[in-house]
Amino acid sequence: VALGSNGERLLGASVDVGNAELGGLIDVVRFETDGWRPHSAAERVHLNSKWVARPNSDTRVTALVNLYDQPSAQDPLGLTRAQFDADPRQVQPAAEIFNTRKAVSQNQLGVVWEQRLGPQDELRILGYGGTRELRQTLAFAGSGATSAGGVVDLARNYYGAGAAWTHQLRLPSGLPMTWTLGVNADRLVEDRRGFVNDRGASGALQRDETDRAGNTDAYAQVDAWVSERLRLVAGARFTRVRLAVDDHYVRASNPDDSGARTFSHTTPALGLVWAASDALNLYANAGGGFESPTLSEQAYSATGSGSNFALGAARTQQVELGAKWQAGTQRWSAAVFDARTKDEIVPIASLGGRTIYGNAANVRRRGLELAWQSDTGNRGAWTPRVAFTWLDAYFEETAGDAAASARTGRRLPGTARTVLHVGLDHRPAAGWRWGLDAHASSQVFVNDANSQAAPGYATLGLHAAHTFDAAGARWNAWARVDNLLDQRYAGSVIVNEGNGRYYEPASGRRFMVGLRAQFQ
Repeated sequence: VALGSNGERLLGASVDVGNAELGGLIDVVRFETDGWRPHSAAERVHLNSKWVARPNSDTRVTALVNLYDQPSAQDPLGLTRAQFDADPRQVQPAAEIFNTRKAVSQNQLGVVWEQRLGPQDELRILGYGGTRELRQTLAFAGSGATSAGGVVDLARNYYGAGAAWTHQLRLPSGLPMTWTLGVNADRLVEDRRGFVNDRGASGALQRDETDRAGNTDAYAQVDAWVSERLRLVAGARFTRVRLAVDDHYVRASNPDDSGARTFSHTTPALGLVWAASDALNLYANAGGGFESPTLSEQAYSATGSGSNFALGAARTQQVELGAKWQAGTQRWSAAVFDARTKDEIVPIASLGGRTIYGNAANVRRRGLELAWQSDTGNRGAWTPRVAFTWLDAYFEETAGDAAASARTGRRLPGTARTVLHVGLDHRPAAGWRWGLDAHASSQVFVNDANSQAAPGYATLGLHAAHTFDAAGARWNAWARVDNLLDQRYAGSVIVNEGNGRYYEPASGRRFMVGLRAQFQ
């Protein structure tokens, strides 16, 4: 059980039972909050369950159940910079006029069967299925002739299956090699409807369609030690994705928006790891990436009617070099990377909770990541950790329309150039632990023009916990304070928001205390 600022209430329980042949875990959590801003209350219940059966030494069957219910999550909407500076806790009037909120329910079941076929071969087969229902009330009426409405109603069914065969062998040198062949297929069918938002209630029907998505993949991977200190991993994946829309809402003022798009691509990957010493690993990776649009990204077009079938798939080429070093209580890691994406899927306009996406001809991301940690595990010891990221993400356009020319050389909105995290934990005595966390981020641009930005910020948090045995149980009492210095900053931004309401404020200083009891 836990209680916190802004009416935060959490209640959870878990049961772990079984033996080596059959065992399982059920975990359920309920969370509620009144919200830091007006019109930002939310509640959810989440259940996870995992069961593992081992009928014999060669067979393992795993079943997973995930149930999620979020009956209400209010949306106070983003603020303009002037509103953010004046009072970050205020709510947009449109949020209360149209009662902006979201309700989500998602349930899914998955089963994985792993079968050892012999000393060198293993077969892995999986299958899953689920349902998702979403109802979102946006910040406008959506009553125009070609509008999709201001209330979104989705009912989705999805399922999939896959299989992979892994074979282990020895090279002539005696070193090990493993290869894997696999296929998988995933399908999704959803009924998407839109209604007029009549001051928070559903009005006249504005959109009615059946959307389908499916992908089929085939892949192969080789993992081999080419020498006692050099490991190679290489692979390739072929992907085919099809998105289709069957429009049932056809009127004289609203034409038939049915259509389909198919995307396919083959992506390679190559990696090398060199064990330079027992304490130091050096690695290099290169590969490609492929990202087709999702149904949600394709859902809205700039014309206001129908799906955005002009939205293309993004293709990426990337390289990474890095090092990992561990000696005694010290751990260091460093990496540099460079990724170039063609036809990046980016938000070009966002209004009232609805986002329209487009393709940017060329986007580049390059950066540096550093991390250090020290932990002796001893009582009375201090455990420091530091993580730093430098990211240079920008539009590298070379062709396109006037909008593409205008954003050439601009930073990719929604990304911070530098992020620093510092943590320090201390165990002063048996059962006691306390520590602090500091987080700093540079400014984040909120639009393609880079004309506005969420300011950089730094926050500090404290946490403490005490573990003890009493009444036949192991107890853990804990407390934490986040944003200790009550800093004003944007926790997230809405990129290219049409009304200039880019800023979603993070909450101020907040407290939470909890108690956990474990019985065995």
